[in-house]
Amino acid sequence: MPWGKIYQLYVPNSDDCYVGSTCQLANKRLDEHIMMAQKSSNQKSMWIKNNSINICVLQVVEFKTKQELLERERYWIEKLKPNMNSIQRPTRTSEEKRGKEKVECPICQTLMNKSSLSRHIKHLH
Repeated sequence: MPWGKIYQLYVPNSDDCYVGSTCQLANKRLDEHIMMAQKSSNQKSMWIKNNSINICVLQVVEFKTKQELLERERYWIEKLKPNMNSIQRPTRTSEEKRGKEKVECPICQTLMNKSSLSRHIKHLH
């Protein structure tokens, strides 16, 4: 299975940050952000151009589908509420719309359907 990273762009001594996901090396992804910022004038691009941006990996994730990686990214966006993400609260996924919302087990951090959580905890923990 492939591995991905959930990362945070940040400026030291500032509350400003951005959360994203990638399968690349973190520094390579940071370089791409910097290159893309040179061609744009949106809020995130201006923030990148005007500051010394650092990157840190928040979590390394093994995933089967790109959707699973995006779900972990969403988790970190919800948790950190980064002000440089253009969409701070991503729209509901198709699974959530069908009532199959994914939740994280508070014990082992496994993602699963919300309806399966109590059974998972009873049988595995």
